[in-house]
Amino acid sequence: MKQARPELRRPDEIVVLEDDLGFGPINPPSGRLRSDWYNDELGHDREDLVTATPEFWAAVTTAVNPIVWMSRRRVSEYTGFLEVLRCRGDAPLRVVDITDVEFIGRNGLPDPRTSMAFAFVGSDRIIAQGLFETARRLSLIEADAYRTCWQRLRAENSPLRVLDATGLVSTPITYFDDLIVSCAAQDWQRCSQLLGASLDRINEIFNQTADAFLCARIYELIERNRLEGRGNFLDIRDTSVRRA
Repeated sequence: MKQARPELRRPDEIVVLEDDLGFGPINPPSGRLRSDWYNDELGHDREDLVTATPEFWAAVTTAVNPIVWMSRRRVSEYTGFLEVLRCRGDAPLRVVDITDVEFIGRNGLPDPRTSMAFAFVGSDRIIAQGLFETARRLSLIEADAYRTCWQRLRAENSPLRVLDATGLVSTPITYFDDLIVSCAAQDWQRCSQLLGASLDRINEIFNQTADAFLCARIYELIERNRLEGRGNFLDIRDTSVRRA
């Protein structure tokens, strides 16, 4: 977006949510609660959320008629949009939802993977597809349906949220464990290879979760003796894994 902005001659300020509300506590989604959860459950230091998150939400709630860019096929973007909608209340909000946009790949054929996430859309496609012009206000029915969905998910406040044919659903933190184990080889392989194979399977239709979450689950599966591991567990590149 920052690369496309000069050519489009738009003065818009761009703010980015550097957090993934697809996992961890969301009721409330405070930076401190989520930073502690990252550290306890994923072994990641996300102290940046304590300062960055409040700044993002302050900018979002005070912005005049902002535009949210997202795809409903990516959990992190979808959940972030829902929280923005909740925080804005009845204040004006426009959305660029690329879920059903048809992008063309370099081979001249439709590339449905691009519409899986706005994160996959380059500046050239933002310009060529005229995506700024697709920004629109939600109808009252749409907004109410989204708010009802997010209210349910916040009430459940599960450790993980995923997409299925019905939309966003709450799941236990172990939701992907069996799939990860099924992707593991009988012989030793690099942990990064298992992570890549698991991501490919999990993100076939929807972009479900981040590699940081899956990496933490791999280490948990090693702890629970469902996988065997060896090497430097502080660096995924120096860790090997196989089925137990």
